Amino acid sequence: MHQVKSNRAMGRNPEEGRGRVMALAACLMAMCLAAAVLAGCAEKHASGPDAIAEPGPSGPSGLSGLSGLSAPSGGPINARTIHQEVRQAIAALVQAKNARDVRGILACYDVEARVMTWVPDQERDVLAPLAVFRDLLPGKVQGWAEHDRRHELLAVEEPTLHGREIWCVYTVRITEGQGEGAGQVQARFTTRLVHQAGRWLVVEERYSKVE
Repeated sequence: MHQVKSNRAMGRNPEEGRGRVMALAACLMAMCLAAAVLAGCAEKHASGPDAIAEPGPSGPSGLSGLSGLSAPSGGPINARTIHQEVRQAIAALVQAKNARDVRGILACYDVEARVMTWVPDQERDVLAPLAVFRDLLPGKVQGWAEHDRRHELLAVEEPTLHGREIWCVYTVRITEGQGEGAGQVQARFTTRLVHQAGRWLVVEERYSKVE
């Protein structure tokens, strides 16, 4: 009793001291549990199936960086699927040129596309807006018919990813005329495509002669 009175006089209640110790122990236990939970969550997100590998920031990369894209069905998409779909889009464009189908050709391009084409007024190849290309296309197609121009798709290189767009390079053999008088040239097309409404559309197209 004498000791208790002395403790109270000095402001140190034994019961109060034990309460503080228990509160401190409970706080430390809660902090440990929280740290364990956070560690488990970090491990799950780092190694789980939902982790997405972002493409590198150093320009076009291989198709291994395609995890950021999705198939039209909403599921995952792989490199082989991309290559097949892009090749089909390019083949459709070449086929439309051979059919001299103005509408079919234009359907392969995005509305904001820029297309390299010969502009008579400037007497040179220009990377023109689609509206300019659309105006020139009927005359170009008529010239193809007069010169019996044909396009043969020779090769489509593996597409590369840049952001959420696809770059693709393909080679075409262009033939005009028949028999011994026929002329041939190979052209290399570099195209940029985007996925719109379930299909790949060209948003930029350049070409150069293969020497």
